[in-house]
Amino acid sequence: MTVLVFSGLSILILLGAVLSYIAAKRGLVKNKKVLENVFLATCFISVFGLINALLWFKYAGPLNEFLLFGGMLSIIVITLICIVIVTVILLVRNRKFIQPEK
Repeated sequence: MTVLVFSGLSILILLGAVLSYIAAKRGLVKNKKVLENVFLATCFISVFGLINALLWFKYAGPLNEFLLFGGMLSIIVITLICIVIVTVILLVRNRKFIQPEK
């Protein structure tokens, strides 16, 4: 049961990463500001990570403290990896907006 709950929470973080990428990509089409949209995507993923951490705390807190802290660490790592991946994808896909005009 624990694996199923943790898998669901991991999928929720990945869904947040996909949704934040879509929102940032649409923002880039509208206003062409890369750093603002990267910050928006980072905040969006962080909110999903926080929600997942709270849900994991609610589920695993009464069961076992090692399960709780191990799951929290895993959720934090997955959230940070998603933030880095979405940031890199947005910066690489839109590097023409970052370079100064000549």
